[in-house]
Amino acid sequence: MTKQVKDRTKETETWKQDADYNVGDMVPYKITVDVPSNITRLKEFTLTDTPKNLDDKVDTVKVTYKKADVEVDVEAKAYSVEKKDGEHGFKITFVTTEMADYAGKQLVITYNAKLLPTAVTSTDGNTNRAKLEYSNKILPGQDDPDNPNKPENPDTKPGKDYIENTTIVYTFGLQVLKKGEQAD
Repeated sequence: MTKQVKDRTKETETWKQDADYNVGDMVPYKITVDVPSNITRLKEFTLTDTPKNLDDKVDTVKVTYKKADVEVDVEAKAYSVEKKDGEHGFKITFVTTEMADYAGKQLVITYNAKLLPTAVTSTDGNTNRAKLEYSNKILPGQDDPDNPNKPENPDTKPGKDYIENTTIVYTFGLQVLKKGEQAD
């Protein structure tokens, strides 16, 4: 998994680990996730985005993949996006049983976040962390008595692993208000 922020100073679309924006700006983000080939056998595959001093705009979240060199939307039944009240981030829960078409492919998640007036102007910047959690063991079905890997305890759940990646947005705390003169 790789998380990047768009460089607003470049004329061409350039993505990197850090960028500078003004307070009030909409900051474009991109997360690239390699889907494991055994995705349909995993119990969990979730992505959580946790920004500081930024507010993720859930309505801008788009999940795509390349099919014959064309960006195609991932079917809505394969994932859900949730933003909890009072929080600025979001969580994408992938429905692993619906992910067969994306096994071994690379998903690209894009969205925008607004840089809030609470943004820090220090050299630490304003972080935005993505965390991909996935089950690290494939457990057999509880109703499969012939499988030698069947756990003794029916309440056994697979363990989890995760990957994290963080981007930083720097600001000087300026909020720009554009005004124009009306022509007579």
